[in-house]
Amino acid sequence: MTGHRLRQVHRVAPGRRQLGYVYADSGAVYRGITWQILRDGLSRRKRSVLRRLRDIRLDFENRDNVVRMKVNGADPGLEIRSEKVLKA
Repeated sequence: MTGHRLRQVHRVAPGRRQLGYVYADSGAVYRGITWQILRDGLSRRKRSVLRRLRDIRLDFENRDNVVRMKVNGADPGLEIRSEKVLKA
């Protein structure tokens, strides 16, 4: 979800615990994939990136209503918010 729908979810978010929902940052998924591609040293060539996508594994863990993401078993942490990832 992006844009308008994401804003709607944020309005509903305070009641998410009663409903059993957990907030997950969808933008982190895109940044996590970008982080892994940069980590692998792939060029920006579309074909090489597309081939690599099928090998990237994303795992999510809910710990105390906080979703943690691992990319190919590694926790990218705050690196997914680095200038290098954001500009790629």
